Amino acid sequence: MSAKLAALIVAFALTAVGLLAVRQQRLQAVSDMASSIERAAEMDRQSWRLRVEVARRLDPDALQRAVESLGDVSPLQLRECEIICPPEDEDQEPAHVADPGRVASVEDVDGEERSL
Repeated sequence: MSAKLAALIVAFALTAVGLLAVRQQRLQAVSDMASSIERAAEMDRQSWRLRVEVARRLDPDALQRAVESLGDVSPLQLRECEIICPPEDEDQEPAHVADPGRVASVEDVDGEERSL
């Protein structure tokens, strides 16, 4: 009888240890998740601080002067980006498959196409 009682006590002890281990793992997972959320929030705050600093340093008049100092500058006219366009009808083939070496193409003032 005492052997059965000892076996029962050992079984309960092992069950308790197992439950404590599972509980500890859950607590560790929650702690890691909270740390990750806090790191992401800090990175977001830092990103906004940097955006504010860029906006503070970016004076439109200074930017205009910098562009004027470059000489004759004309804007690039971007055509559509070369991506996989889904077909409008199921019988239709995709409009274009992008070349992996080219992201987009631009047309300069002379009408000559250049890839970025």
